[in-house]
Amino acid sequence: MRKYKGKGDGHAPLPPADRKGFFLCAGATRGKRLFECPVLTVRYFFDAIDVEYAGEVCFRQIDEKGAIRRHPTALGDCKQAGMAFVSDVT
Repeated sequence: MRKYKGKGDGHAPLPPADRKGFFLCAGATRGKRLFECPVLTVRYFFDAIDVEYAGEVCFRQIDEKGAIRRHPTALGDCKQAGMAFVSDVT
């Protein structure tokens, strides 16, 4: 992969290493291991593009359009995670 090549390889410089990413996810079922694969995939993707994995917020039983609005803690959880993410980045 290009991220492992040396600086003198004739390509543009690599992006700064201080980039961070956050994963938001919703799933229709309530399985205990529902988010293991998506989280792992996002972690590997972030690693490949030199983005530090800063966490995730995942919600189960979000089955139809608008269902997230009825979740008792979704808005608060996302707002809190977003505030923490932004304060860590700046």
